[in-house]
Amino acid sequence: YEVASFDVSDLALGEYMEELRLKLSFSHDGVGGTQTLNPASDVSTTGWTFVGGSDFNILKDSLDTTYMMTATDTSEYTYKGTITTSTEPESLGAGDVKITVRAKGASEFNQYFKVRIYYNGGANSYTKRFFMAATGGDGDPSTWTDYTWSLTAGQAQSLDWGTAFTYEVVKEFRGTGNRGLYVSEVDMQVPSVGGTGTVSEVYLVMKGYQGFHVSFQDFILPNDNDEPIGDIPKVYVGTTTKLLEVNDTGTQFTDVTRASSDYGQGTLLPYVWDFCSWGGNVIATNYEDEVQVFDHEGGGVKFTDLITGTTDDEYEVRAKFCDVVKGHLVLANIGDVVDMGGTPAAYTGAYSYTVWWSAI
Repeated sequence: YEVASFDVSDLALGEYMEELRLKLSFSHDGVGGTQTLNPASDVSTTGWTFVGGSDFNILKDSLDTTYMMTATDTSEYTYKGTITTSTEPESLGAGDVKITVRAKGASEFNQYFKVRIYYNGGANSYTKRFFMAATGGDGDPSTWTDYTWSLTAGQAQSLDWGTAFTYEVVKEFRGTGNRGLYVSEVDMQVPSVGGTGTVSEVYLVMKGYQGFHVSFQDFILPNDNDEPIGDIPKVYVGTTTKLLEVNDTGTQFTDVTRASSDYGQGTLLPYVWDFCSWGGNVIATNYEDEVQVFDHEGGGVKFTDLITGTTDDEYEVRAKFCDVVKGHLVLANIGDVVDMGGTPAAYTGAYSYTVWWSAI
């Protein structure tokens, strides 16, 4: 799997976007082919001898000159080994996982052998039996033949993917006469992890807002001849940390946050912003931060704190709501009221039914 990164700096909302996520689904439809998992170790070899080599490595290729074999007798012999591990492919179906054993009989008698693979940490296993016969069997015992076992979807999905698989090749005795078994190769075929990938979903994750409120502020913008040309609607948006102005075409945001600091830096979470127009100015309040004003009449380019006094008879007010009543700015649902001269707060706590208004 590959991880992709994306540059979102050129997006109009890139500054306010937290991340871009892609949800990917992968399919193994044959385009990626298969991969072969080979024997990795011997676990037990009692009754088996190696020809052309000394261990499991002779089972990694299809050379018929290197193999392991049992005695030609009436005994049953079990070879046990491990197969290299693999990451589980996606959406395994019936026949996607195959185990192949290349074998032949030590004599031309009919011969049985079985293959077993362990799963669930070795506690369980699946078994497949093969019958070698000149006619009517799974293969001719007199020649090297590939015996392939295709697992069902349920069997393939239940294997211990990510750990080494344990497998057995068992020579069985049935009927009369001495029997023997040669094995030159063992492998497991699984879908390649290089299968095709499809992007199934793309979405943006925006920074979490407590909420936002949009309000229109109308004011007269004179032209060069001092003739009014009509009201121009302005749109403002508040987030947890920013105040933004939408341009006249509605296609871009301009950051008009106060210069001193972002909002929402106190102990409370900012509430939804409330806006109102007061003359040629825009008022904004969110209960957590100082009440803000955008001074259009004075040529302002950013919001600033509305109340900036420094004496003991001036108070800074936090409020959830703002409106204009008969020319007066009225603030409602008051929070802490701070004496601007530095003395303790005149009021602390929340005053849901309290209003505060501007001077006459």
